[in-house]
Amino acid sequence: MAEESSNDKPNAEPAVPDALADDLDASVLIGDGNFPILSGDSPFEFAFSYCGVPFRTHVRPYGGGVRMRIAGDVAPLPYTAECQAARRAILEFLRNCRDFVGGECGVTSQQHIVVQGEADIPNPVTPVRVVSAVTNFVLAARPSMKILAENLPRDYYAKPAAQAE
Repeated sequence: MAEESSNDKPNAEPAVPDALADDLDASVLIGDGNFPILSGDSPFEFAFSYCGVPFRTHVRPYGGGVRMRIAGDVAPLPYTAECQAARRAILEFLRNCRDFVGGECGVTSQQHIVVQGEADIPNPVTPVRVVSAVTNFVLAARPSMKILAENLPRDYYAKPAAQAE
């Protein structure tokens, strides 16, 4: 039986083909798409979901870095005929407690409850900085999202947000 040679040295060749390695310097794979790093004056957008709430993020050059605008569509505001108590509770919350660190809650002209805010990211803009800013925003918005979701009628769109711990 021939003895197999063991090589304890790490593989010196890159795990990614050279053609792809250059592309990886300018993007990070997230889900099924690429997340580009802002390397010039080009804005970019991306979307994600947290606790069943879809978020849309727009990043654009601003000063010595970028400004990121984040908006999450929590749920449609219930009509009075659907649930008068829920509509009153949500509107009362929005009147008294709409602001949180880095953002605010509100209702659009299409009667959708949203959480939105902005964050500035200094150069160099990296995926870590972008994802960290998004995470900070979502963590700051989470208590408001939870209160809003708890006041929605059963089986409404933001029900998962109420169950988040």
